[in-house]
Amino acid sequence: MATPAKRNHLTYLFEASPFFKAAFTSDFRENPERTMTLPEDDETIFELFVDWLYHQRYDVPSTPNDPETPCDRFMQPVQLFVLADKYGVRNLKNVIVSQIHSVVKMSSDVPKEATIAYAYEHTSQNSTIRKVLADMMACYVGRNWFERAVNQTWLRDHHDISMDVMVRLAERAEDAYGGPFYRGVPEEYVEEEEESEE
Repeated sequence: MATPAKRNHLTYLFEASPFFKAAFTSDFRENPERTMTLPEDDETIFELFVDWLYHQRYDVPSTPNDPETPCDRFMQPVQLFVLADKYGVRNLKNVIVSQIHSVVKMSSDVPKEATIAYAYEHTSQNSTIRKVLADMMACYVGRNWFERAVNQTWLRDHHDISMDVMVRLAERAEDAYGGPFYRGVPEEYVEEEEESEE
């Protein structure tokens, strides 16, 4: 029989995750310890999940966790989102998306390419984190970024990201004054007459 402390832990877990509820109520009848090993999950990220279970709060780090690593402040929340997505923890996913949105709204910070690629590699096509990341790129990544050869190569290598960003850019163009086809002909569409040499 589970102690009150264990029962309390499991209650939080079961309320948050249908995966864990199903796993602990069906597959673990033969496991009197009622334990589960999750070797593929990052321990630090799982600890953040457990912390969220008890406090129902998560804040995006103000700076990268380790200044020596080439990741950014968004890698940790994206990793936590992926873990929450894996175990069906919808409320945590919504908290993370909301926190990322708030940070971006206040700072215009954009995740690095490695963070975006990680999210796309570990989530499904309709994932909300993909929508947020694509919107971040469409809104806050400047034209110069898209013109750099290294970034063009990255976008070609990550066609799913490219497509999402193009859709988001198209939506922004539609929203901005109805797009270029609801006004007069934009100057950039008109070729200037070449000066003749006489």
